Amino acid sequence: MSKKALEIIIILFILIFSLSFETAAFSLETQPIDEQQRNEFLENREIQVYTEERTNENIDCFAVNTDGKVAVGLASFDLKAYIQIYSFDNKFLYGVSYNDMGGYRIEWVNDLLVIYSIRGGTAFSVDSSGKVIDVARTVDTSDDFEIERYLDSKEKIIDGNTYSIKENDILGLVTLPGKSELVVTDANGNQNIIYKKTDHAQSIILMVLLFVFLAIAIPPNVLLIRKLLKDQCKTIKKFLN
Repeated sequence: MSKKALEIIIILFILIFSLSFETAAFSLETQPIDEQQRNEFLENREIQVYTEERTNENIDCFAVNTDGKVAVGLASFDLKAYIQIYSFDNKFLYGVSYNDMGGYRIEWVNDLLVIYSIRGGTAFSVDSSGKVIDVARTVDTSDDFEIERYLDSKEKIIDGNTYSIKENDILGLVTLPGKSELVVTDANGNQNIIYKKTDHAQSIILMVLLFVFLAIAIPPNVLLIRKLLKDQCKTIKKFLN
């Protein structure tokens, strides 16, 4: 084999490897960004790792990797996203937080956590230490529809285990807005709770505010409707007479 042929083979191998690496980073279609955009993204997002488990938020999304490690994305009210990582035996390991003003989706690529910021139109991957490995810009394509639907799904079957998000439920008496539990059910029907919201204060406050709003808004509207109906009846009677 000539030296030139060997060089061509090496170059082709490097190109194939590079393409494989790029496409393996994200499931959704993405485009690369330059260094300045990457630095601005990292500065604005303030990505951090935390070690104390949070249990006062509802669940927004979740993902499970091939080793049984589970990432649970929490729905927060403080303009931050909190994603908590649990081991295959449902023990809290660590969490990743970052500034986020919109929804997000998550997935695993090998042992990297991949986060898709919906409103921001960006995707980034982080390792267990919180180090950002890659940042890219997402591209809307029709080919991503099935992937997005899977990422958004509230129930996923992986290796014979069914992972599902359950409704807020207090003592079996009241169902509150939002999803508060992530449960895994094995092939024999045995269930284990991976995440369970313990502080329902936010949901209760929202429900009380809703009841107060309805109590204030509905009576005047009912009276108005009744008045309009009476006026219509009077008009019809005049027309018939």
